[in-house]
Amino acid sequence: MSGIIDFHTHAFPDRVATAAIPALEAEGNIRAHLDGTVAGLLASMDRAGIDRSVVCSIATRPEQFEPILRWSRAIRSERIIPLPSLHP
Repeated sequence: MSGIIDFHTHAFPDRVATAAIPALEAEGNIRAHLDGTVAGLLASMDRAGIDRSVVCSIATRPEQFEPILRWSRAIRSERIIPLPSLHP
């Protein structure tokens, strides 16, 4: 292991990623490099020699906090370090 940690990554639950990535591509007028899933992130990490990634979530509404927290707990692993989002 190289000890490399990517401290700023994003991923979504699989069912959210299929809608979120196209929406973000359209909003930003830029093509995504990955599919927005944790599996896609892990595959990219393997290709790049990255050991761990911090997954930063995005809460745009207060009611998203609890689902994001549950998902963050579910994806936590040796390689994935979740950083759950808070909403003011």
